[in-house]
Amino acid sequence: MNNDLLPTHELVDAINTPETRERVTTIIASNLSSKIDRFLPRFLADYAGDKIQHHLEDFVRAEIETFFEQLGDTISQELQENQLLGNLVKEKINSFDLIELEALVLKVARNELRYIEYFGAVIGLVIGIIQVLFLMFF
Repeated sequence: MNNDLLPTHELVDAINTPETRERVTTIIASNLSSKIDRFLPRFLADYAGDKIQHHLEDFVRAEIETFFEQLGDTISQELQENQLLGNLVKEKINSFDLIELEALVLKVARNELRYIEYFGAVIGLVIGIIQVLFLMFF
């Protein structure tokens, strides 16, 4: 059940993208830079602020790659061992009342149900034609 709906490796892969790593790098570097700017004397921040920001981003970018690899492995293992996704989905489904759950299933399955209806209509038509032909010739 835990890996049926959303395998953990797919979840980790969806989060661990170059865009996500870049956003995290930018957020961390800008937060660190603003904290450093508060502690540096103004003349030093004006003179070396851009250089510090550039080196800080390079350092954070290098560390983010390692961090995401370790985090991805750790989260994936934790999710699989504790079956967190399966339990979360189970709790969420159990929290719905029957009407809400039915509406959710119908919302998700609407297209599939439509094709089942069409298939049933075609099968019914074919069976009806076969019965008429059978009655006419026998």
